[in-house]
Amino acid sequence: MADYIRQGLAESVRDMYFATTRRLPERDRMTATEINARQIAALAVLSPYALRIQEETLAPMVMHALMALRRQGALPEPPAELRGKRIKVRFRNSMTNALNSTRVIGTQRWLTDIVTPLAAIDEGVLDMVEAEGAARVAARDLGATAEAMRSREEVAERRQARAERAQAAAAIEQSAQVASSARDAGAAALDFSRAGAQR
Repeated sequence: MADYIRQGLAESVRDMYFATTRRLPERDRMTATEINARQIAALAVLSPYALRIQEETLAPMVMHALMALRRQGALPEPPAELRGKRIKVRFRNSMTNALNSTRVIGTQRWLTDIVTPLAAIDEGVLDMVEAEGAARVAARDLGATAEAMRSREEVAERRQARAERAQAAAAIEQSAQVASSARDAGAAALDFSRAGAQR
C-alpha cells in the first residue's frame, strides 16, 4: 500500500512539472538527427503552456521592472532609433529554441520538398523565394549572433561594389574586343593594299 501511495505521489509530482508530457516512446538505436527531432517534439508539447506564462506573466514583470528602473534614473536614455517605439520582450531558452527550430525545419522542407521539385517544371516558382529573408529568419530562429551577419546596408554596399566590378570588367572586355577588331581590320586593309600594289 505504501509503495502504491509513493508511486502515485511521484506521478503527481511528475505531472506538476509536466514531465509526463515530455515522455516519448524510446527506441534502442537512434541517430543524432532523430534524437534532436524527438527533443524538439517533446518541448513543443509544452509550448502552449510556456508561451502563456511568458506572455501573460513574465513579460509584464520584465516591462514593469524596466519602467521602474527608468523612473528611478537607473537606466540610460535609449538610442535615438528606439525612442517612441514599443519594446517587446523576447525570451531565449530551450523551449523557444525548439519552437524556432520547427520553423526553420518547416522552411527547409518547403524549399527542398516543394519548391525544388516544382522549379524543375517551372523556374518561375523560384521568383517567390526570398533567399536573403529566409536566411535572416533562420539565423534569428537558430540563435545566431548579430556579429555573424552583415547588416542590410552592408549587404547592399557589397552588392553595389560587386555590380560595379562586373560592369568595369565587362567594359574592359568590350574595349579589348573593339581593339582586337580594329587590329584585325587594319591588318586586313594593309594586306589588301599590298595585294593591290603587287598588281
